[in-house]
Amino acid sequence: MSLAFIIFTKVIYFFLQISINNNLLNDFFLVFENNIKDNCNLFFNKLKKNLNKNIFDIKVQFIYRKKIIFTKKISCYKKNVLDKCYGGDITRKMKLLNKQKIGKKNMKTNINLNNKIIINIIKNEFSNI
Repeated sequence: MSLAFIIFTKVIYFFLQISINNNLLNDFFLVFENNIKDNCNLFFNKLKKNLNKNIFDIKVQFIYRKKIIFTKKISCYKKNVLDKCYGGDITRKMKLLNKQKIGKKNMKTNINLNNKIIINIIKNEFSNI
């Protein structure tokens, strides 16, 4: 009768949550075995590729046990509204800048990051890690 010894290796899994603009996505958890920072950076780059032309900055955070591990910001697509101004027309410049500020404020309140975007990233592009 032979005895078989099975060797088990200890594996630590990290369950990470995603926070976008300080809004926690409760539906999604990322599970990593190792190299947390590299995998977070890879996921961030995939997310950045799918959200490339946004009007305002998007702050993405990865959270593990209520501690922020990884934070990066997707910078906004900047449109130069002052190109329309000729010479020193300061009142027109101020008017255009105020309109742009109001428009950005309205867009920030109406932000909806589609779950479809994140699901597509996880299914298609992120599955090869």
